[in-house]
Amino acid sequence: DSMYKRDKAIEARQKQLATAITVLGAAMTDHISSVKNKDHELIKKLMDTARLLCDIQYAESITRRNFAMFSLKKDLKENLSTSKVDKYLFGENLTDTLKAAKAVNKSGAELKVINKVG
Repeated sequence: DSMYKRDKAIEARQKQLATAITVLGAAMTDHISSVKNKDHELIKKLMDTARLLCDIQYAESITRRNFAMFSLKKDLKENLSTSKVDKYLFGENLTDTLKAAKAVNKSGAELKVINKVG
């Protein structure tokens, strides 16, 4: 399935990015802890590089989420699109988010029935 392959390709890039961020962080730590006269310009450039890599990592997560949500029902998309990305694409509380979405949809359906009767 092409969707699965696309997700796996993005995931592989994210793993490479995570490794690069980790190595960059270790290099900055080594530099800061070992050099007496800190090169503040170098540290600033390394920090900027780390921020850019983190931004790319986050953007890739959002891309993966959007691809995953493409085939979902509209009501689920709305609820999942507001969830925060953490170590999981849809957050650690995905089950709770889905339960809440289902409850809201059920309540909405009940309200529609009441309005039709009244």
